[in-house]
Amino acid sequence: MRLLLRLSHTMAFLPHKQYEYASRQIDDVGRMIGAWGKAEG
Repeated sequence: MRLLLRLSHTMAFLPHKQYEYASRQIDDVGRMIGAWGKAEG
């Protein structure tokens, strides 16, 4: 997912502000999944 997002930004399909927003959202989801995995053991 991160690769596709970065590629879209590099190829100018995605404006910088949208790239930043999407990157933050992906980071947040990753943290949530990591915490969930730790809680499950």
